[in-house]
Amino acid sequence: MTTIESGQEQINKAPSEVYSFLADCNNHQKLMPEQVEKWQSTDTTCQFTIKGTADLSLRIKETQENEAIILEPYQKIPFPFTLAWKIANEGGSSKVEAVLEADMNMFIKMVAAKPLENFLKHQVGQLKAIMNG
Repeated sequence: MTTIESGQEQINKAPSEVYSFLADCNNHQKLMPEQVEKWQSTDTTCQFTIKGTADLSLRIKETQENEAIILEPYQKIPFPFTLAWKIANEGGSSKVEAVLEADMNMFIKMVAAKPLENFLKHQVGQLKAIMNG
């Protein structure tokens, strides 16, 4: 199993506010880089294309109120993975990180690990910018 992390970001909002934002998949479009197109979402699912790489369909697999939201792919996927948004209470504010756990072979890992890390960092950075306003 390969673990790719965004690194933690400090967000000046209570964990409940961050959780509420992330628990609605419609909001995830605001976190995506410009390479993402063909976005479709509901409150529990999202589908999109990352230009030149993959079509993805994600759904909320599990939630831990004010602490975590775990997404999993459904439909066709390049490799099995989960994407966890982890939220830690920091005395009224939050520390947030995105963690991807994937079952990749060595070739895919060599090609995909850095772009996936950059993708996660972008999403967490966008979340911070939106939430800190």
